Amino acid sequence: MSDNSSAEGLDKVKRAGLAALAVTGFFAQNAIALPYAWKHGPIAAIRAFFLFGDIRNNPQGKFAVLDLYLLGLAFALWSLRESVRLRIFHWWLVTMALTVSVGVGTAAPFFYLVRDRTLENA
Repeated sequence: MSDNSSAEGLDKVKRAGLAALAVTGFFAQNAIALPYAWKHGPIAAIRAFFLFGDIRNNPQGKFAVLDLYLLGLAFALWSLRESVRLRIFHWWLVTMALTVSVGVGTAAPFFYLVRDRTLENA
């Protein structure tokens, strides 16, 4: 197998993995969030999932929340720059909608997949 075909094979595996992560994240995160929202209402869900509810009441939870906020901010800034550079800003908007409506665990693999395909087609 040549180096080029090896790289193409790895690209296919990478893309399949990114797609699987995005789809899995979408369904897994919604499987947690939607039943909570149906049971407690949308306002309680927003408080629990965006403000992280009781998880902030201990040092481990505070650390995890801060880490997630910093990760989300870093991802948003990096992906914004990439979207402008690659002229895929419309996909960045979709990514940010996924970030706030589902989560960065769904949005990041989605954006990486779009970015990867854009680079391949350039």
